[in-house]
Amino acid sequence: MTTMAKTIAPTAIHALAPRVRAHLHRIARQATPITYKAIADALELTPPNTIHQVSEALEHLMREDAANSHPFIAALVISKARGGLPAPGFFDAAHRLGRFDGHSSGREAWTFHGMEFAAVVAFWRGADSTETDHVAPSAGDISVIGDTAISHDTAGARLITVTHTPPKNDTVGRCAEQTPTTDEGHTA
Repeated sequence: MTTMAKTIAPTAIHALAPRVRAHLHRIARQATPITYKAIADALELTPPNTIHQVSEALEHLMREDAANSHPFIAALVISKARGGLPAPGFFDAAHRLGRFDGHSSGREAWTFHGMEFAAVVAFWRGADSTETDHVAPSAGDISVIGDTAISHDTAGARLITVTHTPPKNDTVGRCAEQTPTTDEGHTA
């Protein structure tokens, strides 16, 4: 997200980041992605570089989320131009934070984004339902958000199974262990 040469003052990012998080928290309850521009518009950011302002704030939030072992709330934000994926800077930041190792537009990107999106929705819905700090899922827990199913390893933190289909039903975006079946239980 810091791919542009122009940078935003750190004080401006620190002021904007909580506003972005609060807006995304509301979005997480709906389990609906939002574009960078839609956030800039909703927060009534003033030009120039409103999308860059959002990107810088999102990277700041990703660092906070990583430090707190939370899923990336930035996964709720997608690029209109990328057909449902976040901008490449999301994946660059996730790589720098040790959570992603792959190409920003390959199968790994679709899988990782699907897992983070589902995890952040489940995390914030769980936090809202208890109105206390969210408790990490236990081993064997399964969450289903839309067409995405996730299960948790023995530490309860790492997501290990996902179904997330890129545009045009490209099966390359599905994890190998997922096989669609018909209502009769036959492989589709």
